[in-house]
Amino acid sequence: MNGGFINVVDRHVTISEEDLRLISDLSETKVFNKGDILLNSGEFCDFIAYIDKGVAMMYREDDQQKKGVFEFYMDGEFVSDYYGFITKKESVFSINVLEKTSVTYIDRGMMEELYAKIPKWDKFLRLITEKAYAQIIDQLHDTKFMTVEERYKQLLEDRVELLQRAPLYLIASYLNTTPETLSRIRRHIATH
Repeated sequence: MNGGFINVVDRHVTISEEDLRLISDLSETKVFNKGDILLNSGEFCDFIAYIDKGVAMMYREDDQQKKGVFEFYMDGEFVSDYYGFITKKESVFSINVLEKTSVTYIDRGMMEELYAKIPKWDKFLRLITEKAYAQIIDQLHDTKFMTVEERYKQLLEDRVELLQRAPLYLIASYLNTTPETLSRIRRHIATH
């Protein structure tokens, strides 16, 4: 298993080497190819995955199969439908990968075993879930109170690598605009 995930656990909670080995033993590394699906809408999300390397997106398709991108996840980030995972309801989102992606995968059964055997596992998962919640609130705030141009500039500052790894039409969807409008914004920024 990739040591990146174990390092993340170790940074968030102090646990024994034995517990870290157990986490390593119970988690699983999976590799997905570009376009592979981690979760289809209508399925139950029973996993949390740590992206060792790669890019995934969470999206919802409309009646015309047009993707409405909710979020992107890259190297060193966790991906899951947390709402579906917590509520045990069918997901309204799909998650797929945009390039070859390696994840450290923990399903609900593995999670339950870790809860039972490692007292601090619940603290780790709470911290990860709190971070995901804060990210969603930030995104809702930005969508409601910032212009598309301001949000794009924020991507340039905070997630420039995403702009190099995701297609423009998906970035436009994430920003809730059209590719044409995003192209105009990019030209405007480039000339000023």
